[in-house]
Amino acid sequence: MKKGLIAISVATMLSITVKAQSIEPEVGINFGSIESKVGNTVYTGDGMMTLSAGIGLKYDLTKSVYVRPGIFYSGTGSQRKALGITNIIKYDYLQIPILLGFNYDLNKAGALFAEVGPYIGYALSGTNTVESSLGKSKTKINFGNKNSESNALDYGAKFSIGYVTPFNIFVRGQYNLGLGNISNASNTTETNKYWNLSVGYRVAF
Repeated sequence: MKKGLIAISVATMLSITVKAQSIEPEVGINFGSIESKVGNTVYTGDGMMTLSAGIGLKYDLTKSVYVRPGIFYSGTGSQRKALGITNIIKYDYLQIPILLGFNYDLNKAGALFAEVGPYIGYALSGTNTVESSLGKSKTKINFGNKNSESNALDYGAKFSIGYVTPFNIFVRGQYNLGLGNISNASNTTETNKYWNLSVGYRVAF
């Protein structure tokens, strides 16, 4: 299923690339955590750094307004320390955002932009690592509908601002607000919340 999802996503992006005004590969880092709510109590783990990479396609609606779908790999996770034990949870997602953007032209100085829109993600893999004075162990996270498994489907919203240089290199700061519950445990909600900083290059057609 995972391989089929990747193949379908890539094929879809390739099929709509021919109508794009630009293609925008980028790489970056995520910094954030998984927020857990058990009953009425909210737990937020220590932030951890993960990687992101992917390609966006820019479609101009007007001179200043555009739509930017994309396909990305995005890591997320959380680490918690208690009683000398460190628990590190990490997920690897395939994400497809569709962002509405506004571009403010600075003439020869480049341009500023702001974007907002929804995303949908699917977990490709996950690990749970436990570290203590007795050693380190890593187990694979299973996905499904059971209470002991994680929900592979994630969704939410993204908010970003950035700057494009006159040489088409851009930097972007983005916030990922996860709204989908990735936990199947009863009376428990877990959502992905993190910041992203990325750099990319705008290839205009």
